[in-house]
Amino acid sequence: MSTNLVLSNGGSFATFAARGITQTLTAIDQATASRRTINGVLVSVATSNFRKFSSDLSCTDQAAPSWVWPGMILTVDCISTLSYGPGGAPERDAVPGSTYTSGGHTFYRPRLTMMVLSYSNEQVEYDASVGWTMSLEEV
Repeated sequence: MSTNLVLSNGGSFATFAARGITQTLTAIDQATASRRTINGVLVSVATSNFRKFSSDLSCTDQAAPSWVWPGMILTVDCISTLSYGPGGAPERDAVPGSTYTSGGHTFYRPRLTMMVLSYSNEQVEYDASVGWTMSLEEV
């Protein structure tokens, strides 16, 4: 395997398509809704059901992954990690075998169900390199 990232239900990686991949996990825009009170205090107005992730993947290698279309639903075994402190619990299912503890915190790679928002690839003829990006959002 050239990566720990796994895309199920329609996405897959060809050999030499995902070495050195970068994954970014961020909260969706609706999870960051905030307002100021009449006294100027900033408060969150987001409800917990909007605590969802968006993810951007990018890589430059020698091949492209299988094409995925916007709107496809994929199960994503992330390479990014999440953690929780003593007495806490994971907020998402963990990729089997990815959980470890360090300094009292537990770390794990989440398994997320995500929708493809965009996908593109670019090939540089002379370099024989293929760059690709994918944007996803948790359903």
